[in-house]
Amino acid sequence: MEGEDVKAVQRHLGLTADGEYGPATGSEVAAWKYRMGAPREAVNTGMGVEAQQVMMRGPDERLPADWAARRLTRMAIGFKPGWGMTKPPPYNPRNAMLTMQYWAAGGLKELPPGSNVVPALQDIGREREADAWRMGYAWCAYAAFLAGLVHKGATATAGLVDQKFNALYTVDILQRAQNAQFGMRIVGQSQVQPGDLVLFNFEGGDPRTDHIGRVVKPPANSGLLESVEGNTSSDNGGSQSNGGGMYVRHRPTSIVRAYVRDS
Repeated sequence: MEGEDVKAVQRHLGLTADGEYGPATGSEVAAWKYRMGAPREAVNTGMGVEAQQVMMRGPDERLPADWAARRLTRMAIGFKPGWGMTKPPPYNPRNAMLTMQYWAAGGLKELPPGSNVVPALQDIGREREADAWRMGYAWCAYAAFLAGLVHKGATATAGLVDQKFNALYTVDILQRAQNAQFGMRIVGQSQVQPGDLVLFNFEGGDPRTDHIGRVVKPPANSGLLESVEGNTSSDNGGSQSNGGGMYVRHRPTSIVRAYVRDS
């Protein structure tokens, strides 16, 4: 790269277009690569052919699928100096909740509708060696734990990567939490914090848990809590536990089976 090619890159990055590929340009290129989802081994100061093609793609062209999946995850984590190379902070369930909110804001849904498969979540799972191919009816649980895995949660790793418990089966999750296994424990309603898992029962007389999300805002005096959930509907007009999308919802505490804190 030299001359006009370098200037084009510099203009794209908002730099002075002097045509000199110096340290400042290289640093901005590396940061851009990380933000856009380049493979980890390619996050450097160089600008190869593939990166050039991605940067100069037309307004109607999409990112390569693997770049798009990594970009989604990295944007959810947040961009910081060092491009994510530094040691991650201790796991905090609130960050998992924020990641789910980001996914919901992006309109995350099943593709095709009714398939119970979310390609974007599968891509994120594959990158982290999670068992994405087991996605099915209960992808609400997969999404909740995958968000924890993005932030290197021990519970999510045990369930999705090491497969020490069934992280897709809500009844199993409750049983493990009752036994305080794999870094999960049940917390009382007065102890609930943003990011805690919330297990729902929509079936009335059936006591089993059939849906799961993460708490956005703890229960209020009104008897409502705010949660972000996968595989639900945007309102009460559709299926609440097989709705096909990810949404932030307001739920009555009367349908809550348990609150669980992961680690």
